[in-house]
Amino acid sequence: MIEPESMAVDAHAGEGSRGAVERAVSVVAVVVTWNRRGDVTRVLRRLGAMDTGDAALHVVVVDNASADGTAEAIEGAFGVDRWVDHRSSGGSVGSFAVSEAGGSSFGGASLTVVRNDANLGGCGGFNSGFGAVRELFGEPGSEAGPDFVWLLDDDIDLPTDALARLRRAAEMDPNIALVGSRTVDLNDRKTTIESTIYYDREAGMMGPARNGEPESLREAVEGVRDVDIVSAWSMMVRWAAVEGVGFWDDRFFIYCDDADWCLRIKRAGWRVVCALDAVVYHTPWTHKLTPVRGYYLHRNLLWMNAKHLEGRGLRRVWLRWSWRLLRQAKSAALNRRMTEAVLTVRAVSDAVRGVGGKLEFEAERCGVVEAMERGGALGGEVVVLASGRAGFDAAE
Repeated sequence: MIEPESMAVDAHAGEGSRGAVERAVSVVAVVVTWNRRGDVTRVLRRLGAMDTGDAALHVVVVDNASADGTAEAIEGAFGVDRWVDHRSSGGSVGSFAVSEAGGSSFGGASLTVVRNDANLGGCGGFNSGFGAVRELFGEPGSEAGPDFVWLLDDDIDLPTDALARLRRAAEMDPNIALVGSRTVDLNDRKTTIESTIYYDREAGMMGPARNGEPESLREAVEGVRDVDIVSAWSMMVRWAAVEGVGFWDDRFFIYCDDADWCLRIKRAGWRVVCALDAVVYHTPWTHKLTPVRGYYLHRNLLWMNAKHLEGRGLRRVWLRWSWRLLRQAKSAALNRRMTEAVLTVRAVSDAVRGVGGKLEFEAERCGVVEAMERGGALGGEVVVLASGRAGFDAAE
């Protein structure tokens, strides 16, 4: 385990007193990457140039079994302080083997590379990062643990004041557990693509505003706003808050995993906020949407609703979303977008049956009826959905 940072003596203490001795603020940035060695090395350069103030910034890169030499590229560019080999357990956090390396020069307090034995997605990647933080720095809630863990995507850009602004927001109130960034378009840096995110329990979906909220608030670019959800493109969590909430739901693989975690943290009594002046630059997620990514989005949104709604509200949302997705699949099939049709229907079927993790799928040509049959739209799952509670147990 990494030793706590050196202790600082209070310069304002009275004469003859050594003053209050406090541990320096410790932040661990966790960056998950897969086959993006150029992107992740750029992120590391930005982190190395970050204005950290009085904080010690450690970085943990989680390599999701990349095939492009990501780990070697990081070592060649910066050196590495330690390697952590992670043997996962069915997609969940498993065992870690830590070995010291020659040292790094990227600019932060330390640089660790976690080598996953498989691609665990963003969800399993961040869980691997959490496990490594626990192994190297200390359990959530322990005195040895870091103050904050900063989750970052691997294809972002960051201003040098990003960490300072996130910390400033978090330290406004010890009950703030999560602080998110306002996301600005990577290729159009005057355009905000995501800021406040709220969970509409009636519709079972996420959106940028609460009902009745003034338009001026939706366009704000400064201040700290209480929200329901922040994105893991840039999300800083108070490590102690993880103690009672746990890691991410590893069934999700990608999409909605960060949203589910935010709602769980709020349900535990913590505050979730967006620091509007803490900017992260990223490509809009809609530009990356494919039929496979759409599968994860649809399946996981159904699960997220199952975990945070109950009773009639849950049944209403599930039925509404399921029928909407089946109609979407029908339209895709009629327009010969067969991969989209099959995967959209399969998302509903897998959500009902509780089939999680990474999708195993090979696209091939087939007819409309066959596409619906493969996805389960013409089988018993639709009846199960309409029958009530039995359709929801598998997703909880």
